[in-house]
Amino acid sequence: MSDNGIVNSGSDVVGTMVYDERGNILQYSGIGKSRKQDITQLTMLPVDKDGFASVTDQSAGLKVSLYTKDQMTVVTYKKILN
Repeated sequence: MSDNGIVNSGSDVVGTMVYDERGNILQYSGIGKSRKQDITQLTMLPVDKDGFASVTDQSAGLKVSLYTKDQMTVVTYKKILN
């Protein structure tokens, strides 16, 4: 994953995932179901003071955004333009 990429402003979220501090998936939708392998990398991302971070997965063509609070993380996946 890298930290660059252009988000298609007309795109919709193609998946979500919610996981706890142990990496247990609590809820998912769309492609979130098949992205469990992301948790290891996402837990290493530095978040801003409000708990937000985002990266681009160029190989999958996705913008990955996350929000962490109270040992829970919400992840959204959006398609990007190449």
